[in-house]
Amino acid sequence: MKLNIEVNSYAMAELNLTLNRLAESTGKTLKEVLPSQMRLLAADLAYVTYPKGKGSGDNANHMKKIRSRIAEVYPHVGTVVNLLKNVDSKIVPRFVKYMNNRQYGQAKLMLDKYLPNMNISVGSFDGGKLHKEQSEQKNASRRLLVAGYSRVEAYANKTVRKSGFAKGGFATAARQLGGVRGIPGWATRQKAPGTGTVTGDGRTLTVTMTNLVNYLGAGALKKGDESIAVSNRQKNVTILLDRIQTNKIKKLMRR
Repeated sequence: MKLNIEVNSYAMAELNLTLNRLAESTGKTLKEVLPSQMRLLAADLAYVTYPKGKGSGDNANHMKKIRSRIAEVYPHVGTVVNLLKNVDSKIVPRFVKYMNNRQYGQAKLMLDKYLPNMNISVGSFDGGKLHKEQSEQKNASRRLLVAGYSRVEAYANKTVRKSGFAKGGFATAARQLGGVRGIPGWATRQKAPGTGTVTGDGRTLTVTMTNLVNYLGAGALKKGDESIAVSNRQKNVTILLDRIQTNKIKKLMRR
């Protein structure tokens, strides 16, 4: 069995062995067993993909964090004005005048002088570049003050709508393998690219599971999370095998 995800080789070997045991215990071929188990593995992978979890609250919290970080990176002019008031209210009219007249260089000089630790640049909206560069940082270290805030709000709305998009790639793979049960609706509704197939002649089987979301490797799926998902699937298959064995023993005892 070959799987196109990066996992710990030991974890993959263990899962492969356990799936062969499951096929033997149920009287099925490995090719019959694989699609349903790989569908479940896709659900396991979706679970560990950021934002982790599958409850509606997990997504709501993630969207809240996205908006909070965007607001931190692109502070509203009113927010900066209030910060300046706390330093010296007399300087505010001059700053507002600079912003209204698009004298961004002068506004920047004032910010460097009165709010030096904020590291605020002033200018046109950068399309979200600064936010993307700092989305994984604990705190934003650089900020951009934008006069026309509607573009920032539009960017924030577009970004939160993509919450769960990375999970959606695994949802697409799961759908191709039989269904999306176990993956939250806010992820399955995303039209994210992915593939899920099981091919082979019964002796040599190839499982292809790919999540084609282009930013998956940029923090949506952390290093080691794939192995965690595989280990979780291994654990659940082992529990299923124990249950099958217990039922067989009970049937024998009734004879």
